[in-house]
Amino acid sequence: APPAASTTALATVPPPASLLSLPPTPLSTRWRAIGSILFGKGRGRGQLAAIVAVVAARSLLQDRMAALNGRTVEYVLRQDKPAFVRLIGLSVAQAAASAVLAPSLRAVGESLALAWRRSLTAALHARYLKGINFYTVSSPGCGGLADVDARLTDDVARLCTDLAALIPCAVKPVFDLAWFSARLYALTGGRGMVLLYAYAALGFAALRSLTPDFGGLARESSRLESAFRSAHARLRAHAESVAFFGGGPREAATVRGALAALLGHARAVSTAKWAHAVADDFFARQLPHNVTWALTVLYALDHAPADEADAAGQGRLVNDMRYLAGVVTACFASFGELLALQKRLAELGGG
Repeated sequence: APPAASTTALATVPPPASLLSLPPTPLSTRWRAIGSILFGKGRGRGQLAAIVAVVAARSLLQDRMAALNGRTVEYVLRQDKPAFVRLIGLSVAQAAASAVLAPSLRAVGESLALAWRRSLTAALHARYLKGINFYTVSSPGCGGLADVDARLTDDVARLCTDLAALIPCAVKPVFDLAWFSARLYALTGGRGMVLLYAYAALGFAALRSLTPDFGGLARESSRLESAFRSAHARLRAHAESVAFFGGGPREAATVRGALAALLGHARAVSTAKWAHAVADDFFARQLPHNVTWALTVLYALDHAPADEADAAGQGRLVNDMRYLAGVVTACFASFGELLALQKRLAELGGG
């Protein structure tokens, strides 16, 4: 058929009712739909297992490095030169292992993101390219989407990359908290656990009360980015008509208005993130030092050697105190990562 006839035929196709009156989809429903594609039929199991294994290895290595920090002082006080030399060799070996694990975790995460992008893009293409869906989905007369191309390309890639990066951030703090809490209980008993978790509950409850709605901010950012991109796409698509009818000033005002709204929101988001970062640093990184000092002092009072001239006993005490400080620091870091995970989930859900 001639092009005009083809266009007329497409124009007479009745638009799907789902596009004309599409109700807002709950976020949980969207997650289930995406999850069934990303995790269905065992997709990504190998990469997920590798991420868990690498995260566990990094946590155990972190525990061993915390133990080494205390032994250096112990060997110096005992003037045990051969043991100190062996300790340096062990530290170099652990440093080499750590240097391998960090890039390995990134590589596995990137492999998982690519596998998910392939699956999600294939599922979207199966719907988008079926029949004339590619026309009805993007047709303004059918209530379609102006930025469907960006959703099928940029948004899918960003979602898969962010979600794959989120997996280690979810696994590591849970594993670290379980492991280092067990080590803390072995060193301090129930008293240390009560002190640690009491501060964590109070401090992080205060921090959460100061946390803004990052999900809503991310949703608004995505909407404004889409509006700005769509304004340019519409101008490019109708450039001839706009130029012929002298609509340049009006289109320029539309584009400038979309940019002003986007930049204004970006400044608001930057301010909110700055205020949250200040509160997070105070409650999650600065104040916990006081809890660490309190626990190490209590441990020193309970385990001080009877003979103050006993260099070996003093060395063991310093070793245990430095190891205890490393364990408590790791526990607080895990609490902070779990709280940051909620923020990242909200931002990802907003997108």
